[in-house]
Amino acid sequence: MIKANSDKISEMLILALLFYVGLFFIEISGFQLLLGLVVLFLSLIKRTFKITFENILLFMTFACYVIIDMFHNRANPQYDYLENIMLVTNVTLGYFVGFQFLKNSKQAMENRFWKVFFVVSFSTALFAILGLIYKQFASPDFVEYLKQVKQDYYGRWGYDVWLREVVYPTNFNNQFVFAMSAVFGIIFYVRNRLSKYLLVLVILASLWSAFATSTRTNIYLLIISFGLGFILDFVFNQNEVGKRLLQSLKKYKVILISTMILLLISGSIMWRQIIKFIQESDLYLRFANLEKESMLNGRLDLSLNVIRNIPKFPFGNMDLFWAHNLWFDVARISGILPMLMLLAYSILTLISSIKLLRNRCVDIRIRLTCITIFIGTYLSFAIEPIIEGRPHLWLLFCVFNGMTYYLSNRRPENTQ
Repeated sequence: MIKANSDKISEMLILALLFYVGLFFIEISGFQLLLGLVVLFLSLIKRTFKITFENILLFMTFACYVIIDMFHNRANPQYDYLENIMLVTNVTLGYFVGFQFLKNSKQAMENRFWKVFFVVSFSTALFAILGLIYKQFASPDFVEYLKQVKQDYYGRWGYDVWLREVVYPTNFNNQFVFAMSAVFGIIFYVRNRLSKYLLVLVILASLWSAFATSTRTNIYLLIISFGLGFILDFVFNQNEVGKRLLQSLKKYKVILISTMILLLISGSIMWRQIIKFIQESDLYLRFANLEKESMLNGRLDLSLNVIRNIPKFPFGNMDLFWAHNLWFDVARISGILPMLMLLAYSILTLISSIKLLRNRCVDIRIRLTCITIFIGTYLSFAIEPIIEGRPHLWLLFCVFNGMTYYLSNRRPENTQ
């Protein structure tokens, strides 16, 4: 009885912590005490734990990254040493918590995975949703103020309701990365109805955010993750989703045909207004000017600029703007060594994800959801500034990495 209660308390504490982290209610340095207490709690309950090589490499990577960055800024009185030290410990503990959280619950392992997936996807998106709501109902005086101080992108701004300040649209929309990376799993694999409905609302909110902030990333991620989900389901799950959809089409064909006819009639009446609305939106203009923007401000150009400067600055400290790339931003700050270490860590997590995909001891729904989260999140991190812009998202991704590693090594004797 005591053991069951302690497990339940442990689960509730970790889920509450992950929700708190996802909301980005406090800065990254503030996570340290909470994560430390949870890890201590887990260790006291089970008294057994395991440190994986991935976890060690993750620690070494960010220890190297921070030490070099601290050396560059040794004469800077405004440098936040505590926040950067906490970055090292937090991502390391985040991975450990993800691994240990599943290891400590063999009977409820898969259920715990879905709980973590929901909490992380919903809480990170909730931060952006609150900002969107604030923006929608912002006072005219505040909007006028933004026009004056944020002239370059005032119409695309996001808003941090905790710090009460403007957020870059790139960083703002990164909050949807976990939900949008697993959009296929949300629609077809999540079985808890409340979780499914809330996460579908998150997907719709992400599209709302794409229009409100003129951000293309959410659209790209939706298309890629959904298409990837269909392909993976066809290859590894015998097209189970496709069969279910076909059965639903046959069962509800009258309703679907009626709905399509209604939409066609409505569209034929309002098509001019619809086209005008789309063409006048800032998001459409960004897509229309894709080639021009790519040449002038493309992520590839920013990354190539870092690559060209690596021979001159092998230990980082480049006087450049964000590379909008997880690995090259690390090279820009601290040089080639931590970048290569981070690349090695990424390769190891890729191997774990592939290993999990082929592990039949794990529910196919979890296997396919994990691989889409892995691919979608890394694709997003490859074109966005994460470590400096949204370090808590990297921390939460490390939690998924820890869970993925444990699930990839699951054996028949450990199954339910």
